[in-house]
Amino acid sequence: AIEAMPSFLLINPIISTLIDPISNHATTATSKVNQKIMADIEAPTKESHDGGGADTEEEAMSDAPEVDVQLARNIITRALLILDAGAATIFLASFAGFVDPAQWTLTLASSLGVSLWGVLLLLSGYAFWKNRRTNLNGLLAWTRNLSISLGLFTSLLTATLMALGAFMSCGPHWTWLGPFYHFTGFITALLCLLVWCLLPRLVRPYVSSSLEESRHTRPVRPWVAILLIFGTFVAPLCILWILAWYFTADPNLDVSEFPDFKMSPYKQPFPEGETTFAFQGNFGKFSHRYSYSYDFMRPCGSPILASRSGGVFYVEDRHDGNVWTKSDYANNYILIYHDDGEASYYHHLQQGSAMVKEGDQVEQGDPIALVGNVGRSSGPHIHFEVYYLYSNIPVSFQDVSSKVAGIPRALHFYKSGNGP
Repeated sequence: AIEAMPSFLLINPIISTLIDPISNHATTATSKVNQKIMADIEAPTKESHDGGGADTEEEAMSDAPEVDVQLARNIITRALLILDAGAATIFLASFAGFVDPAQWTLTLASSLGVSLWGVLLLLSGYAFWKNRRTNLNGLLAWTRNLSISLGLFTSLLTATLMALGAFMSCGPHWTWLGPFYHFTGFITALLCLLVWCLLPRLVRPYVSSSLEESRHTRPVRPWVAILLIFGTFVAPLCILWILAWYFTADPNLDVSEFPDFKMSPYKQPFPEGETTFAFQGNFGKFSHRYSYSYDFMRPCGSPILASRSGGVFYVEDRHDGNVWTKSDYANNYILIYHDDGEASYYHHLQQGSAMVKEGDQVEQGDPIALVGNVGRSSGPHIHFEVYYLYSNIPVSFQDVSSKVAGIPRALHFYKSGNGP
């Protein structure tokens, strides 16, 4: 049977036994040669990356976080600069209130402005210096704490008490410092809130892997930010103006009781072309509860003009001081009678400022005295009212807009047409 098999089948196992080891060795050698060739091909490429002066992959990865951290620091620095801009503006403006130390309410407001905003500037400067000496978490926490604590507190104090102190004074800068404190204070308060709410969201994308988890690195939720801004900014502002409107205005004023303003012989008692804020109107709950009268806020020393022609019946300008400095409320005023039996009163005159005497005849628009802050007065203004047969009567002004029927409303501005 074996002899009957083809000869090549007998030889094949022998050949396979001899050839296979050689073939395996050749395959292994070929594989090694191919690996060496591939290594030689890849080597120049790797050397070009390593030896051409460019950063290695490890160096690039190590440099990227440094760039991100610096960007985050720049963002925080800009936030501090925003706070500093508001702080420096109020700090420098507050020095204007020291020109007259006798006006203690203005001096107190200015002292608070210089001290509180000065401290905030110093702390902000320290934060800039600390920028290079602390980790990113510490710098972020420092900036947010500064904005939400001292920044927000000082801003709200500026917008309310400091503004009120300036309004109540008789200083030469009363006309602008009070409104400046009020509106700048609220604007700065809003900036402080925005810095506190937005800073984590602005910084975190750059250095999320470098920040330690804390309350300062967690983004503020939108509903928390809305509640915070409403509770510390919107609500105080609205409450303040609602209270001012409630105590100074009469929403139920019956316009039909007032004479036609087109036929009115009266004009507003301050110079033509000047605009004045009517702080309180008829039946204001603050101090006009039972009277038809107006309070025109005017700077001390500005002229009071005759609202209507007539004869000077009484002049009193000996007194000084107001509700902040005395208890008897002795007031200065001028009483002028008119041809139809009506009499107009001008209250809170500056001491010794009367320009007329009893018996003088005055024409509409003539200066009769200077604005003061005397008697039952919490700030410089002209208190104006008209009487007929010892009864207080409603009065309108021919130089007030027809939109309000010639009747000045509280918390609005009005331009005078009283001139020669």
